[in-house]
Amino acid sequence: LAPWAGAALLGLQPGLADRTSRWLGLAFSLSTAALGALLLAGFEPERTGLQFVERHAWISSLNVHYHLGLDGLSLVLVLLTAAVAPAASAQARTVARVQGSIGNLIMNRPPGNGRSPGH
Repeated sequence: LAPWAGAALLGLQPGLADRTSRWLGLAFSLSTAALGALLLAGFEPERTGLQFVERHAWISSLNVHYHLGLDGLSLVLVLLTAAVAPAASAQARTVARVQGSIGNLIMNRPPGNGRSPGH
């Protein structure tokens, strides 16, 4: 939720100074990096299957469920995103329209439908 909160804050505050936008983007992308570090600390590589699993009924009448988990490959992608976003945010000095660019940057997510490859 941290990237969503950061993007909403940047999107709902028109006219923020570029410097403020950069600092907010860096702060929210660093919070995502901190959450990635927590996932790494709690990940058990000897276990097979998904970890940190969330499963909830979404649309019960259609038997649709929300199912999200993390495997080893997904963890690497999450950590890569958590490392790249703060670095790119910190280097966003030459981008025109910084506020929108930073908002888009901190909203990044892995491509695809959110599922791990092979699942």
